Amino acid sequence: MIRITYSTSDVSLAVEAKELDNLELIPHNPKNPKLFRDFPLIGSQKFHFPFILNGFKFNPTEDRDGILLHSKEGIDAIQNREIIDTAYNAASEFTTWLINHGARNLFITALSRLPDEKWSDTSKPWIVENVQEYREFIYNSEVVETADEGVIIPLSDACIPNYGLSRESKLQFYNLVKFLKGADHVPAESLILDWIDFVGPTSEEDLWPEKIYYGLEDLMEELSDLGSLESLLESEAIQAISDKSVIRRKNTIRWINELIKFLVEQKESELLNDYAIIPNHNHNFLLLNDLFIEDIEDPINDEFLDLMEPLDKDWRDDIIHSLVKINGIIVTVIGLSDVSEKVNEILKEKVHLANNRFKWKFKDREDKLERLIQILRIVGKDSKQDSFKNQIFSFGKEIFGFDDELEQVDHVETFRFENALRLFIELINSKIEEMENLAALSDNLRISLSDTKIWINDYLTLLHDKSDFEHLLKFGWVIPDRYGDFKLYDDLRNYGTVDTPLDEDLLKILLELDENEDWKLELLHECISFSMAETTKFEELGNKIQEIAFQLQKDDLSEPTMGHLEKL
Repeated sequence: MIRITYSTSDVSLAVEAKELDNLELIPHNPKNPKLFRDFPLIGSQKFHFPFILNGFKFNPTEDRDGILLHSKEGIDAIQNREIIDTAYNAASEFTTWLINHGARNLFITALSRLPDEKWSDTSKPWIVENVQEYREFIYNSEVVETADEGVIIPLSDACIPNYGLSRESKLQFYNLVKFLKGADHVPAESLILDWIDFVGPTSEEDLWPEKIYYGLEDLMEELSDLGSLESLLESEAIQAISDKSVIRRKNTIRWINELIKFLVEQKESELLNDYAIIPNHNHNFLLLNDLFIEDIEDPINDEFLDLMEPLDKDWRDDIIHSLVKINGIIVTVIGLSDVSEKVNEILKEKVHLANNRFKWKFKDREDKLERLIQILRIVGKDSKQDSFKNQIFSFGKEIFGFDDELEQVDHVETFRFENALRLFIELINSKIEEMENLAALSDNLRISLSDTKIWINDYLTLLHDKSDFEHLLKFGWVIPDRYGDFKLYDDLRNYGTVDTPLDEDLLKILLELDENEDWKLELLHECISFSMAETTKFEELGNKIQEIAFQLQKDDLSEPTMGHLEKL
């Protein structure tokens, strides 16, 4: 160990270093005196100064535990103040020499807090001025050895992280700040506690030219001002982490989680409601009390979040980013069941009209088909192709001609599809009604008429066999009659019984007898395999023919020239 000195005609300054070829400065033991008048002034360790100070002409106190400073007119005090003025100037010159000669541990030069004295109205302004002038010099000097090895910067360009009561918490905070500000803007980790100690108490921070400490709320404010995860990722410090965006993003999310954990451990989590630093699913920073957290037992897949924006609003704005961990804080939970509830609320919303009437608001949307497709295309991983929902989706795809495919996701169990499925079936039925007959439907489907008959039977039978949706057979004109024209369910009857079907020739005879008796308009098409509620029996057909024939015979007897029975 060596001692380096710097002398003028009035003072000598000294600092210890490990060796001449290695100017690693050694902090002065705070238990030892700081002032000398040839010999140490015992008790002067509270006179805070960057170096050991020997004043050749100091006027010590009677007890030699300090120097006289406070008298306005006392010669000894005036002379001592002049020597201290010289000492501060010498300290600036000595610091410059140390910088130029590559000295390390330059935090020592920042020690400039007010000496622990009972200052008078005369001495207090004087010492404050000296401290401020010296701090101005240090502030603009390259004295900060950064965490980026070999990089030394002026204190004015440095960030001195300072938060926490324990050594551990101070270092945790330091590392959080280093990530945000960059290794080239903070002192080396091995030096940060010394920097905090030598810069001095926050109560004297206003004696520095600018705010010098970077506290917890400074970090929170800076992060909040960035506004989004993307802006944070674009910052110079984060860009320097890696040339791979995936790594930068992964490390940044991990850092945010460490920051949140730190806030909880330090009992500062309320700051999350004062500063918007929690990223949502859209990567924007929001206040914690404006966000929900996704239920891990009822997760919401992206496919469900995608459908919320056009239906309601972008729920990603309100949900904490899926990779952000919030532990030890109470946050309102939201899950897929909540999405389901909101979607179904929208699908069932009524608009009340006059005379106690209403209409379904969703049905007036121009994008209703697009939205229903978006909902119904979502299926579970174990979904079967022949499930009722998937078959209905397939029929819709064929009649509307859209390209969307079924999308398998991990979790769908708590989403209720029934209302969307009902509305989708109604749209299919409306499209069938719009076609008016099997021939037009065949053109729309771009398949043969025979295949169209199979298609309509499969679709209607699917509804017929599903008790919860069977009633939709009565929605629209969708059941083909014997001519292939679509009719209302309640307007059609069965074509006789299985054992005794009706006869086409007899139906033709009936129509020839009376052009108003075209029963084929009310009879179910032969392509439909299920039965209607009502049946036209063979006996009814026979009786009707007899009834008309009898009436015609009767008319011929009364008016023989008319020839009513000639058509028979």
